[in-house]
Amino acid sequence: NGYYFIKWTENENEIGTNDTIVLTNVTESHTFTAHFGIYTYDITASATIGGTVNIASQTVNHGSNALPLVAKPDKSYQFINWTENNVVISEKDTLILSNITSNHTIVANFVKKQYTITATASPSDGGTLTGIPTYFADSIKSLLIQAKFKVENGIIALSLIDFSGSGTMWFISIPIVFPKPSQTGQAPKGLLKEN
Repeated sequence: NGYYFIKWTENENEIGTNDTIVLTNVTESHTFTAHFGIYTYDITASATIGGTVNIASQTVNHGSNALPLVAKPDKSYQFINWTENNVVISEKDTLILSNITSNHTIVANFVKKQYTITATASPSDGGTLTGIPTYFADSIKSLLIQAKFKVENGIIALSLIDFSGSGTMWFISIPIVFPKPSQTGQAPKGLLKEN
């Protein structure tokens, strides 16, 4: 039931710590008090690389609810799930453990954001774009971005423009193969010049 026996007392004096008390040769009235304590449990929370949790440890009484655990990702990371003993227990960033009856060790898991850059050639017989990889977010501060390709004077470049309000522009260096119909060549990172 979540409680354990502590001791017997009479007039605030401890009589014994055994749960059973035996009185012998009784010659007067007695008033005893049995003292009980409630079990408590430790809730420990940690985070993988890429984020933090609001409460690292807390102690909870038997049958009570733990304080809400909140996972907060760092810049360029996103929260994935909560796990206990490598088993996923929730995919919401706020976790509430209720009716606690045992210790818990919880982990908040984060991964780096990643973006896929896609490009097409127009007209299609004018050449091809290959070797464009998936990029992990490092300095990109918002998902509200637009990828733009620009070809001018035989040079192709890729830029990401942030439309979240900061007005910041990032340039990403990527290897691109952009052959003419009659020849092929490997571009330097981020740029390709016609031969």
